[in-house]
Amino acid sequence: MKIVSNPMRDCSVVGSCTPEVAAAARHTLSRWTAYSVTPLLSLDRLARQLQLGEIRLKHEGSRFGIGSFKALGAAYALESLLMRESIPDKNHRKPAPTVACASDGNYGRAVAWAAQQLGCDCVVYLPRHVTEFREKAIRQYGARTVRVQGNYDAAEMAVKRAAVQHGWTLLSDSSDENYTVIPRDVMAGYCVMLSEIADCMPLANFTHVFLQCGVGAFAGAVCDYLHSTLGPKTPTLVSVEPVRAACIFASVKQGQFAIVRGPLTTIMAGLACGRPSPLAWELLRMRLNFCVALEDSWAIRAVCLLASGRASAEPVVAGETGAAGLGALLCAAHHEPWRDQLGLNSSSRVLLFCTEGATDPGRYSSIIGGSGDAQSNRPLSDGGMLRCSPDPVPTELR
Repeated sequence: MKIVSNPMRDCSVVGSCTPEVAAAARHTLSRWTAYSVTPLLSLDRLARQLQLGEIRLKHEGSRFGIGSFKALGAAYALESLLMRESIPDKNHRKPAPTVACASDGNYGRAVAWAAQQLGCDCVVYLPRHVTEFREKAIRQYGARTVRVQGNYDAAEMAVKRAAVQHGWTLLSDSSDENYTVIPRDVMAGYCVMLSEIADCMPLANFTHVFLQCGVGAFAGAVCDYLHSTLGPKTPTLVSVEPVRAACIFASVKQGQFAIVRGPLTTIMAGLACGRPSPLAWELLRMRLNFCVALEDSWAIRAVCLLASGRASAEPVVAGETGAAGLGALLCAAHHEPWRDQLGLNSSSRVLLFCTEGATDPGRYSSIIGGSGDAQSNRPLSDGGMLRCSPDPVPTELR
C-alpha cells in the first residue's frame, strides 16, 4: 500500500452535493417499489482486534435487488433525464431515449435495470476483462452489450463516439467539459446512502471514512456531502484505489488532473479506471485528506475476513470491489507508521462502504474457497490473514 496526503484541500469552497440535493434524490427514489434502506452493520469484533473505537459498514449488496450502490445513481439520473425531457401534452411526448454507458459490470447492470424499469432501450460498452457472468447480468435486463478490445477508458471513449453516431443519450457517471448534468444527478443518487446513515446515527460521530475510487463519482459525492453537512467537523477522508489503476492518487501526487495508462489490471474490477471524472476530481481535490493505492491482496483478505464471520456477529458477503475500503483499513491498522499518519487509534470511529455484494458469484467463490483463512478462526494477530503481498508497485506511485 502507498499513502499520499493531499496538500490541495480547500474547505472554504461551497460544494454541490448538499443534504437538500440528497433529500430530493431520496424522495424520488423512495417512490420506486423496490426501494428500501440498506443496513449499516457494526464490525464490533474487528474494531476490538484492530484496537479501534468503532467500525461501521454500509452494505449495498441488497440495493434494489441488483447487488450494488450503482442503482441509486443510475435510477435517479435516468428518471431526472426523463422528467426534463417530458412534455405535458401526451400526444406530443418524445419517444423514450436509448441510453448508453461504459461499465466494468456493476454500473452497466444498474443502467440496464433502470432503463428496463422506465421503458428505455439500453446499450452498454464493456472492456475486454469484464467476466461473462457480469455481461449476462447486464443482458438479462434487455440491454445490448458491446465488447471493446481495451480497458475501461477505451470503452468509455467508444461509447461516447457511438452515442453521437447513433443519437443515443449517454448516461455516464463520468463528466466532460460540456457534460455535467447527468453525472451530477448520478452523484446526487449516491448521496442517498449518507441520508440513510444519518437516520441511524449522527455523521459527526465518525472520525474516518474510507472511500473506493474508480472515476471518483461515489467518493466525490460522499466527501462533498459530508463537508456540506459537517463543515470543520468533517471526518478524515481517505480514497482507496487499486495500485495499478490509481488515477486519483496520481492526480493528488502530481498536484493536477492525471491519467494512468496501461491495462489497469486489478481484481477490484469496479475500480479499474485510469481517468478521473473531472467533476469528481474537483470535489476530491478540495475534500480528501489522504489517498491510498492498494494491492489486490488486501482486497482479497478483506473479502475473506468478512465471509469468515470474524469481523462481525455474522458472515458478510462482499465483492472484491466492495471490500476495498476494508482492505485499506486492515493494511493501515497493522502498520504503525501508516496508522499514525492516518490518525487511527482507540478513539477512532470508522465508516466503510461495502459498495457491492457478490456480483460475480464464481469469482467470489474462487476467492473465499481459495483461501485457507476464509473459514479460519485464528486471531488476526497471527499475521496469516494480514501478511502484505510483495507485489511490485508501479513506478509512478513510488
